[in-house]
Amino acid sequence: MRALLIGEFRVDIKRSEVQHLDKTFSLEPKLLQVLLLLAKKPRDIVTHQELLEAVWPGVVIEANTLQRSIAKLRKAFNDDAKTQAVISTHPKQGYSLVANILWEASDIETEALAAKTIEKTFPNKYAFPVICLVALVIIISSVLVFKPQTKTDLFKKITPLRAQIIGNTS
Repeated sequence: MRALLIGEFRVDIKRSEVQHLDKTFSLEPKLLQVLLLLAKKPRDIVTHQELLEAVWPGVVIEANTLQRSIAKLRKAFNDDAKTQAVISTHPKQGYSLVANILWEASDIETEALAAKTIEKTFPNKYAFPVICLVALVIIISSVLVFKPQTKTDLFKKITPLRAQIIGNTS
């Protein structure tokens, strides 16, 4: 994924930035990881333990490190603990991303999706050319076998007709 749209905000994942109107807010790598983990489970509660294990695996951190990270993310999205329009706190449980989100696919992912669609349509890459070749052979053989007869084939001998005059010979 190249970008994530959260409400009116665009998160450029490669650049680790939140963009809104003409303002850009840089995200520290750990903040981006927290945000992406929340975005992978929109509206679901991501527990404190899940966040700590995913973002700070095997590291002893201060008790309020996660809370400070959430506060910084809220600041980037012009959100606060009172309104909770983007990130919602679930006391003694965890956090959830409550704003509408939309993942933007990169050009490479879009091409891969198109290729998968084609593969589903034609699972064997040789199926379509083989079907076309068989159809062509059937058409050509039917033209050769059932070719229309020409006028010369219809008649074995042509006899000229003579006009006779019927009537008075006086």
